[in-house]
Amino acid sequence: MKNSKIKINKSRKHDFRFEVANLITEARYHYKLTQAQLAKKVGTQQPSIARIESGSTLPSLSFLERLADSIGTYLIAPKFGFMNQEREGIFEEEILEKRFNTGSILSPYGEELSASKRVY
Repeated sequence: MKNSKIKINKSRKHDFRFEVANLITEARYHYKLTQAQLAKKVGTQQPSIARIESGSTLPSLSFLERLADSIGTYLIAPKFGFMNQEREGIFEEEILEKRFNTGSILSPYGEELSASKRVY
């Protein structure tokens, strides 16, 4: 008898595949498009959109870029989980403003990096 137990990773906090699926579905609803209409705009078939929206397929970055272009919007880069937390009292906007105003190279936490700590 074969072992029919399936291991499920319950420690995973977010399922990226379903987050992407929900974003695409939400965008499609926002623009009042059917799956077939969206597929035509993107240059694919309706079953591809259905697979992505169901979470059974994770689209490539190039597909997501085509999709965004086809509906007249753009992508925002994803982040790692720790990046959603407040960073020692400095928010992303403040970090970007500090980078712009000072011209210095900053860590993701808003700290100025010395030449020895810079990674290129």
